[in-house]
Amino acid sequence: MDKFNFIIDGNHITNEEDLHNFILEKIDSIDYVVEDDLRGKKKKKPDCKPPGPSPVCLKLMFPYKVEVMRGCKQMIFGILVDKHGHPIKHPIIEFELSDYSLGNLSFSPAISFGDGCFCTTFVGERVGRGFIKMCCRGTDLDRIVPVEVKENHCC
Repeated sequence: MDKFNFIIDGNHITNEEDLHNFILEKIDSIDYVVEDDLRGKKKKKPDCKPPGPSPVCLKLMFPYKVEVMRGCKQMIFGILVDKHGHPIKHPIIEFELSDYSLGNLSFSPAISFGDGCFCTTFVGERVGRGFIKMCCRGTDLDRIVPVEVKENHCC
């Protein structure tokens, strides 16, 4: 047993057994038991739900429809603002192409700036139609951008 050497309420405690006995005596000497209904009740917290996605809108987006010749590049850019019209700082905007055989996106997630502006580049590789789905983390942005890659008749 460990050696103790201290005094609590006039009782000299020298080992674990003395300490245990002291605690048992203290419990027995308490002439009242605290009932649950006498204790202060914890206030019931309302159901905590996450705030959900914040509402946003595109103040500007160009183009609203991507029409590009095969082998050519189209920049997609815009400005994302909150419900009060303030720009979203450094939005994480993600683009997803419906059919990757149509082409590819140079930046996904898009390059974003501190003033709500973002941009990505689409390169058309095969003639066809599809769409680019655009969303932003933590917001309700869910935009579909039609894509059409046309044959390049310049050659």
